[in-house]
Order: sequence, then C-alpha cells, then structure tokens
Amino acid sequence: MAAAGLARFDAEGRLIWANAAFRASLGGCPGDRLDALLAALPVQGGGAGAAGRLRAGQPLILVSPDGGPHATLIPAEGEGGELVLTLTDGSVAPAGPPDETGFIGLEGLLGDRAGEAERAIMQAIAVPLVVTRLSDGLVMAVNQPAGLLFKVPLDDVVGRSFAKAYYTDPAERERLLAALRDGAGGVDGFETRLCRPDGSDLWAMVSARRFRFRGEDAMLACISDISARKRTEQALEAQWDQTRAVLNGLGQGVMAFDRGLRLVAWNGRAGELLGLEPEFLTYHRPYGTIAGRVGEGVAFGPGGVCPDTSSGAGRAGSGPSAALGSPLPARPAPDERSWECTRSDGQVLECLIRPLPDGGFVLTHTDVSERVHAEERAHAARKEAERALRNLKEAQAHLIQSEKMAALGSLVAGVAHEINTPIGIALTGASLVAERTRLIRRDFEAGTLRRPDFADFLDTAGEAAQLMLLNIDRAAQLIQSFKQIAVDQASEERRVFDLRDYIDEVLRSLGVRIKRAAHGVEVDCPADLLIDGYPGALSQVLTNLVMNSIIHGYAPGQHGTLRVAVRSVGADEVELVYADDGRGIPPALHGKVFEPFFTTSRGAGGSGLGLNIVYNIATRKLKGRIALDSAPGRGTAFTLRFPRVAPAERATA
Repeated sequence: MAAAGLARFDAEGRLIWANAAFRASLGGCPGDRLDALLAALPVQGGGAGAAGRLRAGQPLILVSPDGGPHATLIPAEGEGGELVLTLTDGSVAPAGPPDETGFIGLEGLLGDRAGEAERAIMQAIAVPLVVTRLSDGLVMAVNQPAGLLFKVPLDDVVGRSFAKAYYTDPAERERLLAALRDGAGGVDGFETRLCRPDGSDLWAMVSARRFRFRGEDAMLACISDISARKRTEQALEAQWDQTRAVLNGLGQGVMAFDRGLRLVAWNGRAGELLGLEPEFLTYHRPYGTIAGRVGEGVAFGPGGVCPDTSSGAGRAGSGPSAALGSPLPARPAPDERSWECTRSDGQVLECLIRPLPDGGFVLTHTDVSERVHAEERAHAARKEAERALRNLKEAQAHLIQSEKMAALGSLVAGVAHEINTPIGIALTGASLVAERTRLIRRDFEAGTLRRPDFADFLDTAGEAAQLMLLNIDRAAQLIQSFKQIAVDQASEERRVFDLRDYIDEVLRSLGVRIKRAAHGVEVDCPADLLIDGYPGALSQVLTNLVMNSIIHGYAPGQHGTLRVAVRSVGADEVELVYADDGRGIPPALHGKVFEPFFTTSRGAGGSGLGLNIVYNIATRKLKGRIALDSAPGRGTAFTLRFPRVAPAERATA
C-alpha cells in the first residue's frame, strides 16, 4: 500500500508541516493557505467551502479524471485550533463512507480478522492511542493524535519502531507490563516520562488494556499528556518547599488553619514552643485536637487552654487580656488579637491570632522571654536610676546649700576683718577717754584738779568721741552692707538695686580672701545702672567666679588681677564680663566646666559645683546666658548676659 500523506495547518489555515507523501500528491510549502491548495484540487462536490467542511470534521474525496475516487483527505482537530489532514489513496478507501479514524491501511494489513480490533480502536480516536506487541514492544498501530503527540509521521512509526524507544527510562515499560499483569489485564492512571524522537520529553498518564491483535498478544495504550499538570505540580511543590523552608527558618511558631479549623500549614518551631511532638502535627489535624493536646501537656501545666475568647464575656475583659496565660483559645475569635502566656519553665510567648480572608486563621507564637526579661531589667534599672537621681539631687541640693553656707562663711570672715579696724579704733578711743576720766576724777576728789588739766581732758575727750563716732559709723555701714548681701543670698528676694554699688559690696565682702591671695581688683561699671532682679543670685554668681579664680585660676604664689566689666546691651540687657589673668582652661575641658561635680581639684577639697551653680543661676534665676572664653596662659573670662528687668516667675501649681 502507498504511504499516507500527513499535514498540519494552524488555526489561520496556513501549512505548518507536511510529510513527503502529502507534498508529492498535493504539493504545498510551509505558509501556504489551505483554501488555496484546495482550490487547485478536484474535490468531489466542488471546491467551494471545502476548507470549511474539513474544519467541520467532514472528509473530502478527491476524484480522478474519470470521475472515480482517487484519494481522501481525513481531518482531525489538533491542539490550539490546529487542523491535521491525513491523505489516503483510493486503493484502500472503503466503498461506504470514508474512514474518519486516521488509522493507516489497517484493513490492508490486518484483513478481516483485525476488523473488530480496528473498530474498537476507532472508538477511542479522540485521544492518542498506541498498539504495541507485548513480546517485544513493536508498534503495531497508532492514531493521528498519537502521531501529533510524539511529533512523528504515522508511516514512520507503525511496524518500524519499538515502544521502549519512547520511554525516558526503558525500565518503565517493564513496570507498566508488571502492573498490567497484576491488574488482570488492565492498568489505569500509570504516570511515566516519555521521550520523542526529536529529543524532547513529556509526562504522560497511561491507561492500558491487554488484548489480541493480529493474532498476537498486544497492549492498547491510551496516552494523556499531563506535562502541563506536572509542571504545575512541580511549581507548586517548589513553591511549597520554599514556603516550608521560610516557615522553618522563622524563629516563631506558625500554624495556619482553614475555615474548617483544620491544620494546613505549620513549622517545627510551633511544635517546640507548644510542647507537641513533630509527628503529632499532620495535615488537616483538627484545631480542637491540637488544643486538647496542648491542654494535656506539661509545657504549660494545668489550664493550657484558655476560656472561650470569642464570647462576649471574653471580649468584655479588655480584649487580649482574656487569653492571658494560655497559648491557645478554646475557640479562635473572628478578630485579630494578641496576648502573652508563660510556659512552665518560665519561657514567655507572645501569641497572635489573625483571621484570613477565606475564613481560616493564622496562629503564631513568638518567644519574647529575652524582651520581657530585658524590659523587667530595664524597669528595675529605671527605678534604680530614678532613686539614684533623687539621691543625687538631694546630695546636689545639700552641696549647693553647703556652697552657700561656705559663701556666707567667707562673708562672715570678711565682715569680721573689715569691721575689726573701726571697732578697734573706737575701742582705743573709749579706753583713752575712760583712763583720762579716771585721772580727772582722782584730781577732782583730791582737790588738786587744775584748770589747764581739765581743759586738756575736754580736748582729748572731744577728739576721742569724734574718732569713736566716725569709726562706729563706718562699722555700722559695713555691717549693714554685709547684712544686705547675706539677706539677699539667703532670701533670694527680688528688688531694685544699683549694680555698681552692689558689685562693690560683694567684692568688699570677699576682701579678706582677695587680699590673702594678693590679687588686685578692677571694676568698670557705669554708675546708676539700676537692676530689677535678684541681687542674691547675682551675688552668688560673682562670689563663685571670684572663688573659682582664687582656688583654680592661679598657680601657688602667683598674683594677678580680677576684673569686672559691665555694659548695657540695648535697652533691655546687661552684659557682665568677669575675667582673671591666670593660667586658663584647656579647650578640651570647656564642655565640662559647667557640669555638676566636675573639678580639677578634687583632692584639694573642690566640690565641682561652683560653676554648675553659676550656670544654673544664670540660666534659670537670672533668665540669662553665660559663655566661657579661655585658653592656657591667657586667663579665663565668663560673659554673663541677663535682662535688666527679670521676667516674672511662673506660679507653681
């Protein structure tokens, strides 16, 4: 018999491929249109609409010049709307209706004995069918879909190839035959990998039946291409493997349940944290079973499952707090919530339940023991720091008070020294008057008092009285001045004062310490510069600056000059610059001089609060600002700017 022609056309009717028999009979090149090819052929019934009839599944008979049947075009539907045409010659065409099965010359090959088998195969024409000999796997018959599936012409397969060549693993055919024997001559759903002659492969699901064909034992195989399904399964498996790897890489336990409360995803950490064996967590394990196992376990002790958190009562108890202490709610609530629970070993878990759009939910457990313990430690440390801060403030207040008392002590020493001279002179005058009065009284009582002696006594008494009055008045003025400074420092009351006079009074009160250090003092301040503020605060600032220079500003035995310069800055501010010409302060220490308890003379009794008090008074009490300018060998200068009229202080609630 002549070889059958085979051709494939795409959905647009363009020729894709044709074998040699088809091209020899009808011609055609790739890209030629079907309707153009048919127009040149002697089609029985006319060429008009011939392509449409083929698309409709109707075979076309090509007639010979004498009007008899010459050949038949048998259509079959391929993938993606393709059209597969089989061309048979007239010698094998049946007398009745044309053969629509796509099988090649079966009647010529098999004769009458194969007719029944052929018709059986014809019933399965819609899917790829292959008949192979059981003994050696020789391909005995195939249909068009099988040829398309394996991308081979049918006439190149039948009687010319063996089934084992189409298996990726030849042992797979033996496994199929074994299954066929075990299945009493029938196998369904056998999945295997097959290969094509062009080297490509595919996944196939085979349903096979054993039967007699051409007088021999044969196997009829119905083949379904499941490559797309396998690719999808592999993609899903890879995605699930990746998801599983991600889940197992998480430090928190994760369990996902579907709307039927069945476990659908989880990681090993979930079992560890809940005290569950790895083999206990299985796909579709009911939520209630898991909750019950947790309640029976020892990881959380008695009451491992909390009351029903989905009830109204549970929600009334401030939400997540209703589940406190339990890793799993008896029934998952429909809203998102989180809470904490503690294992028997003290491990603290943060539990979170989050609903999913499909009605399921995700339950996570995170070990937050370190965070909780860190928070506890931080809380304890904060409490300790607050207690230390209170103690520090109390100590600082005590030291500040001590500094004030020390300043007042210096003031008292200054008072004692300053008023010692006028009081001594007054005492000397009083002693002289008392002695002369005793002598005059003696002469008067003895009757020997002479007029010149009495006149001399009167002159002496008058001079002494004048001297005593002058010096006692001087002492009174000094005491009043020192008293005002002491009251200002102690009371911190606000009043109007003359800045120049007040600076002189403060420096006078420090006169003893300044003279003992053998330093000179220069003051440059405008007269009648009135300040409405806090003289005690200003006195404390100036006193601390002077004492800082005396204690820290000069090397032992070094003498210098302390300068105070004042000027008005605009109508509202005053600038006071205090400077010494001592050894200066290194730049590295400029940022620390105003810090509390910072001192370079700790061993010499320095408290480190002098300049800190200056800074606090300048910025808080005087509502001003203070700046330092110093360098080694250039002395030290402090520039204080403050308002001439101090702002009113806010009343404390």
